[in-house]
Amino acid sequence: MGDRIRARADGLIHERVNRVLFLVIVLPLTGLLFYLHQFFMALSFLLGAAYGIWLVTPDVDLETFTYSESKWVRGPLWLRPIGYVLYLYYYPLGLVLRHRGISHAPIFGALIIYAYTWWLPALILLVTGWRPVWLLHPDLHVGLFTGLVCGHLFHIVEDRLFSA
Repeated sequence: MGDRIRARADGLIHERVNRVLFLVIVLPLTGLLFYLHQFFMALSFLLGAAYGIWLVTPDVDLETFTYSESKWVRGPLWLRPIGYVLYLYYYPLGLVLRHRGISHAPIFGALIIYAYTWWLPALILLVTGWRPVWLLHPDLHVGLFTGLVCGHLFHIVEDRLFSA
C-alpha cells in the first residue's frame, strides 16, 4: 500500500513540475516555431509534448494505472473512457517492459512508445488504403516525436531529481 501512495505522490510531483515546464519551455519553443513560419511543425510539437507529458509518459511500463490514466478515469464522466482506452491500449507494453527500464531511456524509450502508439493507426491505414496527405507529412512526425521526447525528458529528469 505504501508503494501505491508513493507512486501517486510521484505522479503529483510530475504533474506540478510539468505544468511549469510546459509554460516555460514548450510554449516558448512552440511560439518560436510559429515565428519561424513552421506552423504545422509548431502545432505537432505542441501536441506531441502534451501527449508525452499528460497522456503517455515513460511510466506506461507500469502494469497498473499510471497517474495520468488514473486522473482521466477518476475525472468527469465524459473523460473516463479516454483513461480506460489508454490503459487498455498500452497495457501490453507494460507487460513487456520493466519499470524504469528501456522506456526511461531518453530517446530510445520515446521511440519505442512512439512506434507502439502508431502501430494500430498504421495497420488501419494499410488495410483501408486511405492515405491522408497531412498524416504522411514529415513535419507532423518530427514535431510529434520531438514533443514526445521533450515530455519524456522532463519525466526522466524529474524521476532522477525527486525519486529516491
